[in-house]
Amino acid sequence: MPGLVPRLAAVAAAAAACGALAAAQPTSASAGEYGPDTCRQGYVWREAVPGDHVCVTPQTRAQAWADNSQAAARRNPGGGAYGPDTCRQGFVWREAVPGDHVCVTPQTRAQAWADNAQAASRVAPDIPPNCQDYGGLPTDRVTSKQAVRCSAGGYWRATITAFVHDYWVFGSDAGSSIKVEHFEDGRWAERSARVITAHNDYSPRRAGDAGNTDCPAYGGMTGRCWVPPAPRDCRQANASSIDCRDYANGLPWTGIRLNAQSVRSSGMVTFGNGQLVTLPVVADSF
Repeated sequence: MPGLVPRLAAVAAAAAACGALAAAQPTSASAGEYGPDTCRQGYVWREAVPGDHVCVTPQTRAQAWADNSQAAARRNPGGGAYGPDTCRQGFVWREAVPGDHVCVTPQTRAQAWADNAQAASRVAPDIPPNCQDYGGLPTDRVTSKQAVRCSAGGYWRATITAFVHDYWVFGSDAGSSIKVEHFEDGRWAERSARVITAHNDYSPRRAGDAGNTDCPAYGGMTGRCWVPPAPRDCRQANASSIDCRDYANGLPWTGIRLNAQSVRSSGMVTFGNGQLVTLPVVADSF
């Protein structure tokens, strides 16, 4: 069994070679959340050796780690024609980067070469996200009813919207919604956040207030819905959006309980990259 020192030397050489490979990435690679080697959605760094940032599927990375754990068992005891890294019968050097002498099956080596050939196309595009949808709101801008908050890297954003509606005949609703998106392939796409929370504080209309049409006085129903709607909290894990509102459905003569005149809403989001953002307070009124 070859000694530890030659093996460490081989790994060090592979790591240095991998650094050169990363430096050779096209200059169009984006400066994303993980620097110029940020992978597109669905890919991760292979990490066959330290510093190996070729983007591959999670399954391929798991295979690379498994092969590394079997490296010593797959070398020919006592060395051979290719020195101490000579592989046992049926195995070949992986060559994910120059100097990578981990012994793998020929199919795995072919996969490593194929992944290297696709490396540039799997890096996140160099389209600096300004956190703005076409015709939408710019970064961190707040209006009375809507706010957009972006991640530090600019690749995630959350939009919170507050609303109060009164349909008179069919009822009313009030509350907020939060949508989470990730910038990829030149567009914003809804993607799951780790956690989304929302909070609504309501102010009610009272008897005699202007627009108090959803609380008619019909016999025993008089004043029934002039109770302030209670504050509302919502929480959703592993979701791209949350709808946090209260409803009152029915006809005027049935007595409609929800009587919100205005709402103030806020929220927090933990993006898919783990960054926690606090959303500004937004408000709407009827």
